[in-house]
Amino acid sequence: MSFIAPEFLPRWSACTADTIEPAIRHALGEANDAVEKIASQTPAEATYESSFLALENATESLSRGWGRLHHLDSVSDNPAQREELNKLLPDVTDFYSSLSLNPRLFAVLNAAAESASVKSLTPIQQRHIEETLADFRNSGADLPDDKKARIAAIDSELSRITKKYSENVLDATNAWELVITDESKLAGLPESALASAAANARAKGIEAPAWRLTLHQPSTAPIMQHAHDEELRKTVWQASVAVGGQAPFDNSDLVWEILKIRQEKADLLGHGSFANLTLQRRMARDGETALAFVEGIHDRIHDAFMDDCQQLSEYRAEKTGTAPEPLEPWEISYWAERRRKEQYDIDDEDLRPYFPVNRVMEGMFTIATRIFGITITQRETVFLDPIGNPQSSILNLSVEASAKSDHQSRPQAETWHPEVTFYEIQDTATGSHLGSFYADWHPRESKRGGAWMNSLHTGELGEPHLGLIIGNMSPPSATPPPCSPTARSRPSSTSSATCSTACFPTSR
Repeated sequence: MSFIAPEFLPRWSACTADTIEPAIRHALGEANDAVEKIASQTPAEATYESSFLALENATESLSRGWGRLHHLDSVSDNPAQREELNKLLPDVTDFYSSLSLNPRLFAVLNAAAESASVKSLTPIQQRHIEETLADFRNSGADLPDDKKARIAAIDSELSRITKKYSENVLDATNAWELVITDESKLAGLPESALASAAANARAKGIEAPAWRLTLHQPSTAPIMQHAHDEELRKTVWQASVAVGGQAPFDNSDLVWEILKIRQEKADLLGHGSFANLTLQRRMARDGETALAFVEGIHDRIHDAFMDDCQQLSEYRAEKTGTAPEPLEPWEISYWAERRRKEQYDIDDEDLRPYFPVNRVMEGMFTIATRIFGITITQRETVFLDPIGNPQSSILNLSVEASAKSDHQSRPQAETWHPEVTFYEIQDTATGSHLGSFYADWHPRESKRGGAWMNSLHTGELGEPHLGLIIGNMSPPSATPPPCSPTARSRPSSTSSATCSTACFPTSR
């Protein structure tokens, strides 16, 4: 039952596919029983504690397990886990849809919200009431029975097809590869990109010399920006824009179905568009305001953008001896990079070694510490395979900080992948534990693209929170340039005098 276990730190190695259904079924049963108990009250006897707070607690176990499962689906996808998630998806979706469509439950909540005792509640509790009722109404609680049934069916179908859409994107991304055996075709690529592509090929068992390109951002971006071979850039670009657009991972029909069903849902709930439904409790408030904002930005940048496009076209024409023409999509990043180097002497690759993820994180933590009065410390972690064998351990970077804290009295943080790190946040003045978070920075085939942050546990007042930060950035090079900060901490054939002079002029 690790998926729904109440421990603050999840045992990720025990969250295996065969444990998903028993855990989620158990949590569903508990949640249904708890909701039925709330709805069985007479409205007159309903209090904040027996209604709103009880409803919050009723779904805690299910929300915990379902949240952990969806997290693993995003960062550690595998066929067995995917199958179990999809099997349970209709039942879990139906449960959450049924809450707002339960007339007895809604009557109890409304009665509790209108009782005189509400005035004595704290502002946070009153806000909880407002937001819960708004969630119910936005999900169709005020609709007639026939429309409620349709809303439930729409929610179920949307959960299914949006999940399929995401699976197609991940599978299509992983299905494409381009193996290069002629290094001359990769002319222009920085050493870091070449090393990464070569390591990727080795990891797939491809005999050297070989470089494996994929559609993950750390692979495609250097190609589009630096590769001299236009056909290579064109091939990679065409493959990237075709993700989710070709069999067997074609999302074309799903896109139209999602748009159609979302519009129907917005109409049933009395909104002109799905954008209006989604934005009504956000800053923009409605789709018209959001669209006006975007169009306003467009109007402000249009002339400058067109002028820059013309300048880039003329630059390319000058270098190739051709007439100025609009650039193809796979030409823009490449020629923009060449112009930037030549005219402005700016090269991202020269700066890259000085900004590895760990140093950037340290800088961010320093700023946060000064502003908010907190201390952020990396804790020791362990990654276990599904049967509990340790595969790797990431040691705390701050031995002194660890010795001064009570870290040793807390369970060791387990991670879902060897590269994942774990951090703890304390109040600097009191030393109290405010929260913890995982960081997972690099791409892999089992992980969806993009960057996001999320909560795994929201602590009540006085309790620590547990969150995560996910990215898909280029992994560090195994052999950093000799003058980089990382390299300067290692023995090097480059003399210290040469390195010091090259990296830090004596005038400093």
